[in-house]
Amino acid sequence: MHRKILSQVDLYYGDVKMPKDFEIDRTKIKEQIIYSALISNNRKNNDKNDKCYNDFIIDDTTILYPLHVYFSDFINLKYDLKLILQDSWGNICYPGQQTDNRNTLNPLSLDLSSDYTLIYGVDVYDKESKLIIEYDSNRRAGRSWTIPIFDNSFVMFPSTCRYHISQNMSKDLNTFLTLTFNYVK
Repeated sequence: MHRKILSQVDLYYGDVKMPKDFEIDRTKIKEQIIYSALISNNRKNNDKNDKCYNDFIIDDTTILYPLHVYFSDFINLKYDLKLILQDSWGNICYPGQQTDNRNTLNPLSLDLSSDYTLIYGVDVYDKESKLIIEYDSNRRAGRSWTIPIFDNSFVMFPSTCRYHISQNMSKDLNTFLTLTFNYVK
């Protein structure tokens, strides 16, 4: 008898543990997200009906470089998965707000879509904040997996999965960073 896995839903999660003197400057990342949202109104899409409407472009991508390298190197060393950064943006959850349920695929151009989506907690005041990931398990459609998301934590999953971040129950803004990756075989 033989076994071959044709498809699986793989999730990677944990805390970012940078070496000393190479810590992530989450304050600068948060400032860039808030600046894009509140000052420059620098959205990925200005159509209020588009799923990218609440995605804010980060102009100074140099502040993201250590984080993106960390994920690429960490995943490659630990799981032999070579990742190439495709895109990045920030999201804000105001008090009482949750993010839209979505995936990061481009349905008109699947070949240009990312393979993995990574959500990183930049500044999360709501200690009950959760990331909900929806997936199908063969004929068992509509499954979901819930994981807490907090400061300096991440969850990476296939871009085909729909996801959202739960309602912000704090009185402060929660900020998140999304990175999308392609993998090289």
